[in-house]
Amino acid sequence: MNRYRWGVAAAAAASVAIVNPALAQAQPQEIEWVDCPQYLGYMDRGGLAADVEWQCGEVQVPVDYADPDGRKIDVSVSRIPAENPARSQGALFGNPGGPGEQALDFWLPVEEGTGPGARLHENYDLVAVEPRGLSYSGGVACDAPVTAMLDPAAAYTACMAADPQLVQSLTTANTARDMEVVRESLAAESNADGGATAADGGATAADGGATAADGGATAADGTMDYLGYSYGTYLGATYATLYPEETGRFVFDSAVNPDWVWNEQAAQQAEARKQRTNAMFAWIAAHDDTYHLGDTPLKVFHTWKGITDKELSGGMNLTPPDATMGDLPEFVRPVGEPVLDVINATAEPRARLDGAVRAVTGADDGRATSGLTGTTLNAAGSREMWPVVARRMQDIRQYGAGTLAPGTRMIDPPQLTTDDVLFTAVTCNENPQSGDPVQAALAQFNAQTGGNAYDVMAQRARGGVDCAGWPASSAPVPLDGSGLETAPLVLQSEHDALTPYPGGVELAEQMGGVLVTVQGGDHGVFGRGNEAVDTVVDDYLVDGVVPQPQVLPEAQIRMPLTPPEPAPLPAAQDLDAAMAQGFSAASDAVKQAAQQIDSAVNQGGTAKAADAGQADAAQDGAAQADADADDAAQAGPVEQAVDDAVDQIGAVLGLE
Repeated sequence: MNRYRWGVAAAAAASVAIVNPALAQAQPQEIEWVDCPQYLGYMDRGGLAADVEWQCGEVQVPVDYADPDGRKIDVSVSRIPAENPARSQGALFGNPGGPGEQALDFWLPVEEGTGPGARLHENYDLVAVEPRGLSYSGGVACDAPVTAMLDPAAAYTACMAADPQLVQSLTTANTARDMEVVRESLAAESNADGGATAADGGATAADGGATAADGGATAADGTMDYLGYSYGTYLGATYATLYPEETGRFVFDSAVNPDWVWNEQAAQQAEARKQRTNAMFAWIAAHDDTYHLGDTPLKVFHTWKGITDKELSGGMNLTPPDATMGDLPEFVRPVGEPVLDVINATAEPRARLDGAVRAVTGADDGRATSGLTGTTLNAAGSREMWPVVARRMQDIRQYGAGTLAPGTRMIDPPQLTTDDVLFTAVTCNENPQSGDPVQAALAQFNAQTGGNAYDVMAQRARGGVDCAGWPASSAPVPLDGSGLETAPLVLQSEHDALTPYPGGVELAEQMGGVLVTVQGGDHGVFGRGNEAVDTVVDDYLVDGVVPQPQVLPEAQIRMPLTPPEPAPLPAAQDLDAAMAQGFSAASDAVKQAAQQIDSAVNQGGTAKAADAGQADAAQDGAAQADADADDAAQAGPVEQAVDDAVDQIGAVLGLE
């Protein structure tokens, strides 16, 4: 067991209320389903086909499950009924991770044809439960601006002042209990609709389970099937521990390490990000014929650093990747090995010195808004983002980055809500660790003296800084998969930077799962274009085939390495002139298109007026029919003019 978690267990037990897993459960209830866009207040259907339903509803759950008859909150749930209700195996629950990620649109867009999502949609009702604390599940506004989310103590004070009972209830275990209320409610709905007998005409499923012709069933035998990514793996494992008899086929994709919850999880993530970022620099260097940002990882790093150093707060101070022979002048390479040893051995202190000088001299007071630092952090979880980072660097080198004017500040920042702090609330509420004060001190020292930014993140986590001032309200549920009838499927990338590989090993061991290792480092591997992974998951969920432990290849990058070439603009002396020419060309195209459309409409109006006069003079049905036919004929030129206008404007803007 991890020493950071269990080293303080005895002291934590005296001060933290450990919630009994066997608490009284809320009763199942009827869910009133409505159209999700109507429920959510917006019309975006996430790419859903017109004949696909996306339903939303609510269940009432206790804020405190120790008091099931006490205060309740509404928790939202979404459902996309199975494409073929007669073959439905019931409900497949899903969660995207977080903590704090919105879940209602988890299954959007639903794949058609032969994709992995298509098989799931054909055989399951796709269900997602919005975690408690988000806007559509009991979330509240806190008495502070949103900037308070950067300070755990300030956020805690503000949100506790708004709703202390809710804030202290924001835990993984309670979210799992909310899922059980939904499962029970769907099961009750299925039974009311005829269940396995399909009294209303629905055929039974191939394995003899319930179908519920309207798509409202749970899994065929009343259990829950589940797909969870990242934190969703820990949520699913907690549910399976609390409700083993209700647990069916569970897929854990990119697993949280239960022995690292939560300080060490964040620390390990930071250290893995460091390695993955260097891997990205190496990939960009290997594609130097495309990006021309440097043919070695070190050269790419210096290109990247030259951009991020100018960003707000100086970007990120990182230790450079190791130098290679390609970084040395030709005449040095014959005796390059000892030179490289010296360069690489001194890389960290030289980077620290550079960071310290920048901090002292004010060089970190950059104003650039390139966004490259944030893009780099996001790219650690997916190779699909690596071409994005490279192209962003190309664009900035060619055109420059925007800058924020001195004195610019956020005016009237929005109010803080539990949406903004749900990650902190969950991880701190169930994190009975005081942290290591030595690590906290190191984090502060390194942040002020040019230390590696990833090392600072790890030290902050181990030092408990991320939860300083936010006390725990519970303890994590010890995971136990011994009561499960079906072994969970655990998917884990070898170099995952957000949930490092040991997490998959440990979760599979504690839950009695089967570990399928995926090469590479992508975070979240199912449904990402990896055919081998998709086949294993589909066969497990749809057909019940539990695989053997195995190693699968990583997915290929689907993102084009380079974007489509835009239509060329006339040469300009500088970026401002080029932009002005671009806007001018677009404006001229719009004006010309408007004139063409007006002309077509006017011609149509003249023709219609003449035809209408003829119809009035004739005053019979035949003349009116002729006028209607002429109206339809006149629509053609107008539509053609609109199509031509769109094409002209698109050509100017470089769009197809």
